Amino acid sequence: MKNTKTKAGYGVTLILLFLTILSSAPVWAQQMDAAAIKKSTPKQRADWQTNMMKKDLKLTDAQYRQVSQLNLEYAKKMQPLFNSDDSRLSKGMKARSIMQEKDAKLKAVLSTGQYDAYQQIVKNKMAAVKKAIMGN
Repeated sequence: MKNTKTKAGYGVTLILLFLTILSSAPVWAQQMDAAAIKKSTPKQRADWQTNMMKKDLKLTDAQYRQVSQLNLEYAKKMQPLFNSDDSRLSKGMKARSIMQEKDAKLKAVLSTGQYDAYQQIVKNKMAAVKKAIMGN
C-alpha cells in the first residue's frame, strides 16, 4: 500500500509541475526534469514556453509577443505553488484552475488551427505523464 501512496504522491507532484509548463511547452516539459523546472524562474519558464510555442504552433511575430506576455503572467501566478505548503491535491487544483484561465486567453490569441494543435499536444503529453505515473 505504501508504494501506491508514494506513486500517487509523486504523480500529483509531477502533474503539478507538468501543468505549470505543459500547456505552453510540451516538448520542453518532456526534456526537463522536475528539479530543473522547480529551480527555474518564471521568466525562464515563460521564455522557454514561448519559444517552444513559436516552433510548434508557428506563431506570427504579433502572436509571439502576446503569448510571451501571457506566459510570463501565468508563470508568475504559478510560482507560489512551487513554494506552497498546501497539499499536493490543493496545489494541483490551483494549477489546473490557473491553466484553464490561461488557456481561455490563449484561445483568443491563437488561430483555430493553432489552438486545436495546442490542445492535441497537451492531450498527448498528459496521456504520456499518466502512463508514466501508472507504470503502464
